[in-house]
Amino acid sequence: MRASAPVHHRRFLLFGLRWLSYAAAATVALRDWLPRTGRPISFVCSCWSYLLLLPLFSPINKSDAHPKPSGIRQVIVAAGTRVNVLAQIEDIEPLDALHTDFTELRFAGGRQKGYLMPIIGHVSKLAFGWAVGESANRILALNAWHEARETMRQLSIDPAGMVMHQDQDPVYTSYAWTGRLLLRDHLQLSYSLDGARGNTEMEAFISRFKNENRSLLLDAPTIDALRQVVNVRMNYYNEVRRHSALDNQPPRKWLECWLNDVED
Repeated sequence: MRASAPVHHRRFLLFGLRWLSYAAAATVALRDWLPRTGRPISFVCSCWSYLLLLPLFSPINKSDAHPKPSGIRQVIVAAGTRVNVLAQIEDIEPLDALHTDFTELRFAGGRQKGYLMPIIGHVSKLAFGWAVGESANRILALNAWHEARETMRQLSIDPAGMVMHQDQDPVYTSYAWTGRLLLRDHLQLSYSLDGARGNTEMEAFISRFKNENRSLLLDAPTIDALRQVVNVRMNYYNEVRRHSALDNQPPRKWLECWLNDVED
């Protein structure tokens, strides 16, 4: 009777096949996307297929106390200032750029904490999507992006080619996040070189939102109640609250007017 392969060999084979399938999908997506958009590919995106193959050729050493950075992290470090794609755009149009970040929200009288991740338009100030949860993780990030995509669908906006600017949080350099935005929805990723201080549009929104709604957030007794408060206040921000930078119009109304003008 033929002996089965050792367990660690079978695991490595499955691991390799899974990564090869990802790499193949990445290569096909990039091949089909670039001629269609006519846009220059970002440094991170151009290295995607290479990154997916890195684990196959990296030695596995379970005794390593300090594992090597992920492939994406290595590319970001090697790229230097080029990872800040947003800084390279001279004239930013309303559909050119988005911002995102996690922020902690205190509720239940300050005894508990949750996390909010909004996705904001650079020019329109519109909160395209947001999500609230107990942890600042990939699930929360992808939920927020799902909501943003739904808003874009309602407004007939194609996100392909948009720049998503964020800090270098592990969630935003994960394969789940970068794969979804780069390969599936064809965005460009931009990374702050100075943490939150390099994402001023996002930090200004977060600071204003938390200051204006502090008492309402603190009064929420549970995480579900916190979500309801955030939903109400975000909708107020989008639909009612006027902005001096938007001709004293709410963000959604301003963006809808701009889109109508572009169509005309």
